[in-house]
Amino acid sequence: MQDSEITAPVVAFVDTILNGHDGLRIPDIFSPSYRDHDPLSIPSIGLGAGPQAGTVAELQRLVGFLALESVDIQFVIEDLFSHGDRAAYRLFGQGTVKVILDEDRDSVPNDHVDEDTPFHITASRQDIADMEDVTLFGSELHLEYSCTGIFHIRSQRLQERWGHAVFQ
Repeated sequence: MQDSEITAPVVAFVDTILNGHDGLRIPDIFSPSYRDHDPLSIPSIGLGAGPQAGTVAELQRLVGFLALESVDIQFVIEDLFSHGDRAAYRLFGQGTVKVILDEDRDSVPNDHVDEDTPFHITASRQDIADMEDVTLFGSELHLEYSCTGIFHIRSQRLQERWGHAVFQ
């Protein structure tokens, strides 16, 4: 296989899934038996825990989170190359997530939860200020994400992934 045939599913993952929020394309890009050996862990939205951690089902949940009106994160591939049936990549993302902190929770009615509702964070402004890798501007968290990893590709679909993500 040519390099572009191996790397094409990685590019499609970033452009279509992460940035395009098109969960319907997941079966075109990922094998049904896909396994992420280092799944992203965001406990407050249920990612990275339980039996679905690192599976196609969890990718659907990630797409749902990224598609929320309160989330504005864009991803770019900084490096991408292949060897055999593996593609190595370096991915960077940055953006904002509108949040409601615990101390502000009373100002939002519990029965008003839709795609425009900011994401609820179980923390105070001081808790956020004490974190080294997160910046809070008003009601928006500024996030930077980077990951260097490897995808195993089979039949032009992503089969497995290894690589730890870092929030900066």
